[in-house]
Amino acid sequence: QPGPRTALFLSRIHPKKGLLNLVEAWGRVRPANWRLCLAGPDEGGHLAVVMRRIRELGLETAVEYVGEVEGDMKTALFANAELFVLPTFSENFGVVVAEALAYGVPVITTHGTPWQGLATRGCGWWIEPTVEALVETLREVLALDAVTLQQMGMKGHAYAREFDWTSIAQQTVEV
Repeated sequence: QPGPRTALFLSRIHPKKGLLNLVEAWGRVRPANWRLCLAGPDEGGHLAVVMRRIRELGLETAVEYVGEVEGDMKTALFANAELFVLPTFSENFGVVVAEALAYGVPVITTHGTPWQGLATRGCGWWIEPTVEALVETLREVLALDAVTLQQMGMKGHAYAREFDWTSIAQQTVEV
């Protein structure tokens, strides 16, 4: 049996990011052979609240907090992830979603972001920012095989190129 598959959350550990919803949903789904990796800086002591909820749900072995990451460590997290989840309540753009797509990782994010293109491009899920929507989507996604997720990731990688500076410059020239 290969090691657990990884779903990644990488953002500020802040109530606005919907991390408690994700932990709650993960606790309801309890996917076999998956781990949830949390990364990002603690803001306003919210990490303590999240870690307490992880303990209350008995998810210590299924959810890991790796701290704030940059550079090679951040690259490694994206490289090892099969799924990226940003369950945020509100985001102007969500650069981290574009980053995940650029690394070829399919994304689950919410209507709190402008990423409705995830669903239309077949590289992710754009859902309501609720525990129920996360539970339903996680059940669907975590049942997918690695190849299906990789194919979605490739579509996401192509989609992300529309947001790189070369592409933006070209669009500006055309306008």
